Amino acid sequence: MNYPHLKETQVIDLIRDLVNQFQYNYLKCRIVLESNDIPIMKVDPILLQRAIYNIMLNAIEAMNEKGIIRIRVEVIKQKLLIRIIDNGHGIKPGYEEKIFQLGYTTRGESRGKGLDLAIVSRIIRELHRGSIKIENNPNQEGVIVTLEIPIDLQEEEVESNRANDKDSCN
Repeated sequence: MNYPHLKETQVIDLIRDLVNQFQYNYLKCRIVLESNDIPIMKVDPILLQRAIYNIMLNAIEAMNEKGIIRIRVEVIKQKLLIRIIDNGHGIKPGYEEKIFQLGYTTRGESRGKGLDLAIVSRIIRELHRGSIKIENNPNQEGVIVTLEIPIDLQEEEVESNRANDKDSCN
């Protein structure tokens, strides 16, 4: 995976483009986007879009391509919060971190290799210095995936992460 190339990005536009793409491709799904004023921030738009795409695709598959996905985007305490809420079948208790491990899949060999959420984890946690959490929705069926990304991510943080990655390869 390439290291992030941070660019000033209007993240809500990036998410809106994904919502439009999914609405077009999955007609039986309803996707609701809710947001307040989101500042332009430095992210790698290609990698962030890939991470959100993978989460949305997992949600669509968990709902058997029909249902509702709510995406809530807001800034709280200098962090961008993106919550993707579906009404799929949920996740078995105790698997909330295991699903981010490389090679882990609940779909079987024919439908997945366990790469998508491992890639999402790396994009958010390592390359954007953020966090990702998945939990069953306490109010209904389905899960809530919460992404947190600092709105003041700096090139220096990315550079130090690159140096740490190079050190771990030696």
